[in-house]
Amino acid sequence: MAIQLQKAKRIQAKLKIAIGGASGSGKTLSALLLAYGLVHAEHPEWTDAQVWDHIAVIDTENQSSSLYVGKQVGATVVGSYNVINMEPPYEEQSLIDAIGVCKNANMECTIIDSTSAFWVDALETQGKIAERTKSNFSSWKPVKMDQNRMMQAILQTDMHIIANYRAKMEYTQDVNDAGKKVVRQLGMGIIAEGTNIYEYTLVLMLDADHVANATKDRTGIFDGQYFVVTPDTGRKLYQWMAEGEVVKPQPVIQKAEPAPEVDMERVNKAIAALNPLITAAAAEDRDGTIAKITSIIGQPNYTICTDINALTALYKAFAPAE
Repeated sequence: MAIQLQKAKRIQAKLKIAIGGASGSGKTLSALLLAYGLVHAEHPEWTDAQVWDHIAVIDTENQSSSLYVGKQVGATVVGSYNVINMEPPYEEQSLIDAIGVCKNANMECTIIDSTSAFWVDALETQGKIAERTKSNFSSWKPVKMDQNRMMQAILQTDMHIIANYRAKMEYTQDVNDAGKKVVRQLGMGIIAEGTNIYEYTLVLMLDADHVANATKDRTGIFDGQYFVVTPDTGRKLYQWMAEGEVVKPQPVIQKAEPAPEVDMERVNKAIAALNPLITAAAAEDRDGTIAKITSIIGQPNYTICTDINALTALYKAFAPAE
């Protein structure tokens, strides 16, 4: 394909959002409220029950996400959403499959709570591979490949996805002007593969008081702000997304594969070799012979078959055992 320049334009792609925070910072509830506001803004004709019916949570936190059903936050009551309860091991393929289930069930927004579980499991896998192969370097290759496949599923699935990540406070120890050691807080460290967090449209970090700030914001809506996540957060994101251009799906045109050339000389020789074998078999059990031929080449009349591989298999089936 020729390399071409084209004008850049913003399209109405589904939103991919990451929410990070330590335990108790409010990641799950924030994600639910954001998802509700986003889906409600996209489908204003739906009732609250219909909105919640199109939101799903992939739960790796011991079914804790279900505890929020019925919780009231301001004017919003958390409704009955859908849940996939996952159990260890948290392998990347299981998350890919779960995302596919949500998409096929017509979910508008899926929350992964939490995505960090799949990185923690990946680290355990890497350790086992390194121990078995005695190579720490090569043990990272399959782990990175699986993480990349997982991220591609998150990013490319045509569905809004909110990925929650566990985080821990990071510190460093410095020496001040008086020569004394002091501990300096660096901020929240996301528990994830190093590059994954940069793939999202928006990354929100929550502190212990449930206050969010955007550490990455391609939308520009929340830059420099500190706020509590509410359904209005989702509405603002939908309004930003709706300003993009709608991309019409392009038909996929596939060229028909040319039919392989048939070596009729080989085909005729194979049929000639089969004739006495099948005649003898049919004399003993005609119905059984026909059924056997059909099971191998898909039809009872082997003399019109031009697939040399199928004819070879048929010959092996009827040839007398040596």
